[in-house]
Amino acid sequence: MCKENGINEKSMQAALQIHKQLVKYMKKYKIPIVASDDDPEAIMKCVVTGFFDKVAQRQPDGSYRSIRGKEKLYLHPHSVMNAIFPDWVIFNEVNPYKCDLKV
Repeated sequence: MCKENGINEKSMQAALQIHKQLVKYMKKYKIPIVASDDDPEAIMKCVVTGFFDKVAQRQPDGSYRSIRGKEKLYLHPHSVMNAIFPDWVIFNEVNPYKCDLKV
């Protein structure tokens, strides 16, 4: 199912382990666990806050510009994002030779 949705299975497994660890700490320190299924905007805000230095905006020429470095970046040719070309992306890696984004 991960492959059909363009998600790396190992990354998803790592995310699940992190989730379990966070739940364990919240229980240990008696922090209330509140479901956020009804508030996807809150989840997006958390992700963007954590990765604010990895945000890029699409430019009129089809490239992307990072918010911090202002360097010109492009989606990796094999990225699933090439099908939709979003206005904004959060990336995790930049190929220094071609400035390809891995989102």
